[in-house]
Amino acid sequence: LSQLLEECNVSAEEQKNNSTSRPKRRKSSDSEGSSTSIQENRSSRILFLTDMESSEGSRDEFSLLDTVKQNASKSLWTSIMGIGSDLNIGLVERISINLGCFYSSVCNPEEFRKVMAQEFDFDVTPVAFNINLKLNSDKWQINKGYGSPEVYNLTNGINISTEFPLATDANGDRFGGIYVFKLEQKDGLSSSSSSSSYGRKKTKQSQDNELNLELSFTDTNGIRHSSTDTVIANLTQPNHSNPSLRKSVALIKLVDMQQNYINTDENPDQHRINIDNFTKFREHFVNEMKDAGDHSYNTTNISFLEIIDKIIDLERTEVLRIEKEKAVKLMKQTRKKSKKNDGMQDLEEHLICSICLSILSDPVQLSCLHDVCKTCFYSLAVTSSPHSS
Repeated sequence: LSQLLEECNVSAEEQKNNSTSRPKRRKSSDSEGSSTSIQENRSSRILFLTDMESSEGSRDEFSLLDTVKQNASKSLWTSIMGIGSDLNIGLVERISINLGCFYSSVCNPEEFRKVMAQEFDFDVTPVAFNINLKLNSDKWQINKGYGSPEVYNLTNGINISTEFPLATDANGDRFGGIYVFKLEQKDGLSSSSSSSSYGRKKTKQSQDNELNLELSFTDTNGIRHSSTDTVIANLTQPNHSNPSLRKSVALIKLVDMQQNYINTDENPDQHRINIDNFTKFREHFVNEMKDAGDHSYNTTNISFLEIIDKIIDLERTEVLRIEKEKAVKLMKQTRKKSKKNDGMQDLEEHLICSICLSILSDPVQLSCLHDVCKTCFYSLAVTSSPHSS
């Protein structure tokens, strides 16, 4: 991959030097303070169709990352289309945060056709760079971000390297990704005034839930834009009126449950708790997706339910294994307590008929070395005795 990137980089540089009709570029500063060229009317992009599995380990990955970053500074963008579900997620995340980069994934031919035919123009045309969003509030702060690796770490505010336009469906409605941010109260503040009001007159409660947002970004011509907005959020009741948000929250809960499941210490009681939690959540997830008008959980996105079902099956298997181990252990303990001595137990085993389980009478030894009564042996040979099973 890195070799191919280098070749494309050289080719792009040659075209730039030999061409006299290419549009001029304007400079804009990225989030790291370096100068980034953003072309006004035309851009170059490398599209990879790959499973993102490196053939040479970390050395190859670092080389690829360095090349992608250098190309981004020259307006040579990179797009990654993951083929299948077995991807190098860590490498994908590190690449996608570079300026102008875009990542998507497909799991079947239908998704591939849709992405390449219907969404391709949107996925290769960035509309904003170095996006920064700040939340100013006396009471609330952002606890966690969802929707992109770039918003997971919020130590320096919300910073997104590149944003792309959303595609539209047959009805003209836009569809695509969404960023969701979870708010929490700042330290030292009580939750007694967490409710809010949508009335025109500001109350103490509405002032507490007043969120001042500052947004800034650089457009494709290198011009920096900024805007501010104030919203009064209803932070006590969930918003069920927005299907997209409702679906996003359901997916976030699924991801959080999986992370908690992986990080939870294993103990016998936890397996039953996991079965109960994931069984209940499965029903909740399906209902939320239905109410949001998304039935893809049964078709293209059936992997969500498959993951839940696999976890439930795995936990049930663990419960059965633990119960079996307990039963075997209890049986051994019982035998140990009732055993008089080894010699007496061996003697008792040789004196018992394997069919009637009584003291042997006129014993006969079978080819399997079991001892049986002579009458039991003949009855077994002539008819099907109840003990023969």
